[in-house]
Amino acid sequence: MILSDFVSPDSAVARSVNLERDMGDEAALRQYLLTGKGLEIIDRLTSGLNGERVSAWSLTGPYGMGKSSFVNFLLALCGPGQKKETKIARKMLKNKDIQLHDKFQKILTKNRASAKGFFRVAATSSFEPINRTLADGLHRSIVKFHTGASAEKKFRGLFSDIEKSLRQEIIETQHLTMLFKKVGKLSGVPVTIFIDEFGKNLEFMARHPAHGDLYILQTLAETSNIFLWVCLHQAFDLYSSGLTSNQIREWGKIQGRFEDVSFVEPRRQMVRFIGKTLIRKGNVKSLNNSVNKWAKSFQNEISRSDLTELKFPEMENLTRFYPLHPLTAAILPELCVRFAQNDRTLFAFLCSGEPNALPRFLSTQTIMPGSGHLVTFGAEFLYDYFLSSANSVAMGRSESQRWVEIHSLIEQSKGLDPFCQRILKVIGLLNLISGPSGFRASERMLSFAFLNPLDSDVRDEDEDVRKALQVLIQKRILFYREYADEYRLWEGTDFDIPSAIRKRKASLAYESLDKVLEHAFPLTPLIASRHSYQTGTLRHFERHWCSSEQILKKIPKCSSDETDGLILYCFGRESGLEIPPDRTENGHPVVIAYSDCEEQIQEMILEAAASKLVLTDTPELERDGVARKEAGHTAHATEERLKKHLSDIFTPGNSDVTWYAAGRACELKSARNLSHLISELCDETYSKCPVIRNELINRKSLSPAASRARRELIEAMIINEAGENLGMTGTGPEVAIYRTMLLAEKIHSLGKDGRWQFVVPEKGSSYFKAWNLITKSVKKADNETIEVTQLTDALRHPPFGMKEGPIPVLICLFLIINSDELALYQEGAFIPYLASEEMELMVKRPEFFSIRRFAPIGIQGRIFQIYRNLLNTSPVPGDTPVRNATMVSVVGPLVQFVNSLPDYVRHSRALTREAQNVRHTLLQAKDPIRLLFTDIPNAIGLSPFDEQESVSEEDVKEFQVRFRTVLAELAQSYSGLIKSVKMVLTKTFGSGGSVRSLRAELRKRATPLIRKCGDKELSPFLGAIAGASGSDEDWIISVATIVSKRPVDSWRDNDIQVFSSRMHDFHKRFRALESVALAEKNKPPEVGKNKEARWVSVTLPDGKTSSDVIWTNKSKKRKLEKELAALKKRYSKEELEGLFAMLGEHLLKKTA
Repeated sequence: MILSDFVSPDSAVARSVNLERDMGDEAALRQYLLTGKGLEIIDRLTSGLNGERVSAWSLTGPYGMGKSSFVNFLLALCGPGQKKETKIARKMLKNKDIQLHDKFQKILTKNRASAKGFFRVAATSSFEPINRTLADGLHRSIVKFHTGASAEKKFRGLFSDIEKSLRQEIIETQHLTMLFKKVGKLSGVPVTIFIDEFGKNLEFMARHPAHGDLYILQTLAETSNIFLWVCLHQAFDLYSSGLTSNQIREWGKIQGRFEDVSFVEPRRQMVRFIGKTLIRKGNVKSLNNSVNKWAKSFQNEISRSDLTELKFPEMENLTRFYPLHPLTAAILPELCVRFAQNDRTLFAFLCSGEPNALPRFLSTQTIMPGSGHLVTFGAEFLYDYFLSSANSVAMGRSESQRWVEIHSLIEQSKGLDPFCQRILKVIGLLNLISGPSGFRASERMLSFAFLNPLDSDVRDEDEDVRKALQVLIQKRILFYREYADEYRLWEGTDFDIPSAIRKRKASLAYESLDKVLEHAFPLTPLIASRHSYQTGTLRHFERHWCSSEQILKKIPKCSSDETDGLILYCFGRESGLEIPPDRTENGHPVVIAYSDCEEQIQEMILEAAASKLVLTDTPELERDGVARKEAGHTAHATEERLKKHLSDIFTPGNSDVTWYAAGRACELKSARNLSHLISELCDETYSKCPVIRNELINRKSLSPAASRARRELIEAMIINEAGENLGMTGTGPEVAIYRTMLLAEKIHSLGKDGRWQFVVPEKGSSYFKAWNLITKSVKKADNETIEVTQLTDALRHPPFGMKEGPIPVLICLFLIINSDELALYQEGAFIPYLASEEMELMVKRPEFFSIRRFAPIGIQGRIFQIYRNLLNTSPVPGDTPVRNATMVSVVGPLVQFVNSLPDYVRHSRALTREAQNVRHTLLQAKDPIRLLFTDIPNAIGLSPFDEQESVSEEDVKEFQVRFRTVLAELAQSYSGLIKSVKMVLTKTFGSGGSVRSLRAELRKRATPLIRKCGDKELSPFLGAIAGASGSDEDWIISVATIVSKRPVDSWRDNDIQVFSSRMHDFHKRFRALESVALAEKNKPPEVGKNKEARWVSVTLPDGKTSSDVIWTNKSKKRKLEKELAALKKRYSKEELEGLFAMLGEHLLKKTA
């Protein structure tokens, strides 16, 4: 009897699904195996139908994973209730999950679709625009499902519109969207759209971005009662090669409308599928009995050999897998997923006619009913199948090199006996999938792999396998990893890894065990989840290894300021610990887990740490790839074994571990209990920390974007307190931080006067306790400075535990609200008014800054009142009146006033001595109290105002008069300079009238000369005096700046004389040019066209000056140049100068 007559695969199960072909096919539907992943997706659809704001999903998974089969099932599930395929699908769902079935039915009823079902559109994409795929699917859906007189009448117009669209070369997105909306309206039920192989549409769009429009997916996803599904082999953005950055961003927006579902079935689901596919035909009792014995023998061997890799529920009934060896059935899914095309390769192996597939084996093997002999498809045959058929897929993957190496080694062993070659193939497969799968080529597993319990020619498999392994090891084809109990194909190396590990262990034995463990295998922090969620502040506990000796000496500190607590995993030899401290030195809570397991773990720790050192710190491995790989395997295996052992010991719930927290022993039964415990400790330890629900700002280290947002927020706080939202617009991160920290807590609110202002946090505010800390700290300093770092440190540590991100915002808020009574110092120097530059530096270097509070009383209070009155009535500028007699509200405007004076005033010595003294005092101000009560009185010739000495009323009045006079002098000094400049101008041009009339006159005279002037100095001067824009003062300043070649506000005292002299020179040159221009304009006819005017002036020793316009003949220029050359040869320079003077006098006398 041929084996295929007894057992064969159900090809209907393995047939691939095509939505357009198989939608409504009952046979294809019955063969579908509904999995946990499918139930999860149906539950998501149910939530979407129930109002959740998700209506588009992308199923993303590798080739052959069963996405199309699931979508086909989903299509049937959404069909009309009377349809047979819909009844089948809903029954399958009910059998699998009755609660989900009832929930789905309830939603159908709610959407009036229980009987009618949804309007289903199914499409399989081609290399074409998405609009055409959707239009084809809609057309096909109407043809297939909506027939009959009433349906044809209802959809007649729509059907005609669709056919017209399909005849067009480009299908408009807006029109197609309208058609889908019309479908929903006509059908009266939700519309479900399923697009299989959607990647082909994306590939088309990437190749031809101008010939399609993905935007329709967004419009459909945003349309109510339309639900959209697409199937992909990879994410959207992986199809976008060749697109511009703008197009990629647009794709990203569309992708954001879809909820992505990873469609990857677990391996064990594939094991169940194998058992379902293999069907036994007929009812041959003797063969069925033999299969039952065959399965029972394997099951007994699995238990006897304790093969944990094969102990899982899907392997309990081994009869389903005959004729596949149990090991073959167990490792087949792993090979399909890692080295082939998932379910597709599994179907091919089970049902195809490929040379080494299962059907070929079934058709070539014979069995005899009643003989008790059964043939088995062993794992070695699986190696042959994947090598010949499926490995072409693996060649494109990173794992392909391992296939090549293993196959090369097996090919080189052709001379061995067949049994050894079979063992090598099984070991090769197990080596390929070792690691996460849990399978390894141990001697027990290899003996099991060649077990055939009903073979009439039974050998002692264990002995045969053992002998074959010895031969292969002797031939250096295999080697044995003792630490992992695993055989691997030999690759060849001379480096002695065990010896290197022993040497490293010997050196590590002298070090403390906790330091070895901490260095080699550090632990990751543990987050206080519940506390972090409720408070908005992410808190985590460092985790470290620690010996009992270290605990008795001193609790270690947290290694980072960012850490909020400490968990110590402590080991020792004693049976218990005394109650250890519950806090570190800086107040962080401590949790300790203690176990007396030091003797158990010592050898494992040294072995693992030594293996890791060999891998990372052995120069020989750099040149020996084989040894390096083997050392890596060794290090990984020993590390995993140690981690598992330590995890088993210190897992909460282990009775061998005692947990200590809050100064007492406590019982933890689960990891959730531990998380709950550290959250409770955080609640107690950081009870005064403000609640800040903004992860951008509420952290220790901010991202560049968050830092920029904080900087912009602080700047807005300083300059725009009175503005709504601090003058910020939009929805940027700075606005989000403002709304979270300031607006939500009502710290920035609208006052009764209609102006926005900052207010002190009230008692109910989460900032109240932190605010009190800052206030009390500043008051406690009692007129002494307090470092800003002292405040930030107090806020960072318990009982506050604030992160560094929001602290500068809180400090800035405190300085703004208390600006009238706080002075800010930078490196000891007084800063009279807070600016964004100082706050920006404070954020980076808080150690540079300190704060001081002032509360003047007595005579100093009276003097403050005088200062306040002077500032409100004097020419000192300010944004708002000074209402409160406080130190900073006085000092700030004074210093700002003197700093804003023109440079001329800040350097002028033309001021009175008192004005110069006050100016110098304010510019050099370092201490506000000394400035107001000592330095300024001294500067105006009065004694300091001391609380210890009496001050008469006359002294107070005299101070008021003198200081007011000095302020007025400083404020008016620059105006006096402008008046002097005006006098020079009017005197030079001989104007006795107003500046306005002088400007009009000069503009009239200078404008015609501008185009004629080619002198680089005179031309700007002409432009300045002819200027018509600006005020008269602006005109005076412009002319003075051009003449002096220096801005007027930066002049020094002697520059007015320099200006007067240069102005006189410019005036003469102006007059000369004006005379030449006038002569040219009024040239007499007898002068002739060839003559040009020149202005000549000669001043004699007695001061007499003669000047006039003379004319030169251009036609005689060459002749005169020759005469001049002759004169230069005949006379010296001195003689030529004398001749020039005499000639000038002669000509001017003659013309006169």
